[in-house]
Amino acid sequence: MVALTRPQRGLCARLVSPRAMSSAIAVPQVGDQCAGTDLCRIRLWSQAVNPEKVVFGFFILLALTLNVGFVFGEIDNPGHHHVWEFAAVVLVNAVATVLKLGDRTQMGAVLLATSLVAMLQLIAGALVWTIAAHGTAAGFTPDALASVVSLAVGAVVANVVSVVLLIVETVMLRR
Repeated sequence: MVALTRPQRGLCARLVSPRAMSSAIAVPQVGDQCAGTDLCRIRLWSQAVNPEKVVFGFFILLALTLNVGFVFGEIDNPGHHHVWEFAAVVLVNAVATVLKLGDRTQMGAVLLATSLVAMLQLIAGALVWTIAAHGTAAGFTPDALASVVSLAVGAVVANVVSVVLLIVETVMLRR
């Protein structure tokens, strides 16, 4: 059972849960003189914000912004699209996909579907990059780069849909 205790004026509020009671970390109690201190601000922030949702939203937005950063530039100019940036896009999208696996709602299923589409596009781009760079006599040509960037743009679209759905779900939450 979790109960939020109301603070008195100038005193710190505290969430009371069985896990917090057994914690060895000093947690401000109702009546502690911690008003205005960093510990009280952190404690009050953690009561209002769900850290899991923060991490979830962080990785979804990071996946989108990294992918936009990769596709930005001339489509066939290798100077505008670096392999390590593409690797970061694939990695962060994979983390975002894993985070979406736990949600069993209808919105969670749609978010997972968008993430799987993005991963499919990025894995196809990684295969094109790898085969062109190591499996052909011509090497990694501007045409191959254009194909990789085009596939990454498809992942951007899926990531945009995911971010829009996340914003819609957040707006629909009732307080």
